Amino acid sequence: MKFVKQISRILIIFLLGAIVKSNAQTLEFAPVVVDANGQSSSTSWGEVSYSVGEAIVFTADGSSFNFWLTQGFEQPNMNTFSVLSVFVTATPPSCIHNTDGMLVASASGGAGTYTYNWSTGHQGLQADSLSAGTYTVTVTDSTGTTSSIAFILNDEQVTCGEVKIYKGFTPNNDGHNDTWHISGIEQFPGNEVLVFDRWGDMIWDKKNYDNVNVVFAGMNKNGEPIPDGTYFYVVKYGTNVEKGWVEVTR
Repeated sequence: MKFVKQISRILIIFLLGAIVKSNAQTLEFAPVVVDANGQSSSTSWGEVSYSVGEAIVFTADGSSFNFWLTQGFEQPNMNTFSVLSVFVTATPPSCIHNTDGMLVASASGGAGTYTYNWSTGHQGLQADSLSAGTYTVTVTDSTGTTSSIAFILNDEQVTCGEVKIYKGFTPNNDGHNDTWHISGIEQFPGNEVLVFDRWGDMIWDKKNYDNVNVVFAGMNKNGEPIPDGTYFYVVKYGTNVEKGWVEVTR
């Protein structure tokens, strides 16, 4: 009996924090001590209630989080909560006022299958034929839980029919300027980009450069990383041929 009373007075429950990006909450959990009377408190990530009684119950409705922690003998020490989260990747319109932009959504967490509804009226993973603007996607899982995210889609800052060739990029896999961006070149099917080293040897050559699937990322034609330095290019699009240099710095 003394052992049971001691158990009923204190139980430490450890909650494992889940860090999610985009629209999802960042949850930071600390150990919770449950005494014989139960307690309730507010944290930066929601309302926590814990009391004497049965096993843990957890609920979440997408944007708000409520946790009920109760003092049960078979309650686990570690708990992970999977929250419905939405992520969006973007392909911007190729030039100002153009309507060839695209947004692609993906979801994680939640339960079962997902349905996607866009503010444009699109349904499914992607919304296409978009101009610059703000768009929203709402994801619903099999339990009816929803999660939404708004995304600002910016166009390439070039006038339609214009190409802007940037003079450098940093292919160090940090998520910023990892590839050589040539704004507006997507407007010209059949374009060709050639890259040469300082001795005049061609190290890379591709047609239909589109900054996404066909893009120079600091690798030679054999897929090997090239040294930092200055390289020379020939860019052909439409009836235009442009020559110059580009700096590769990791």
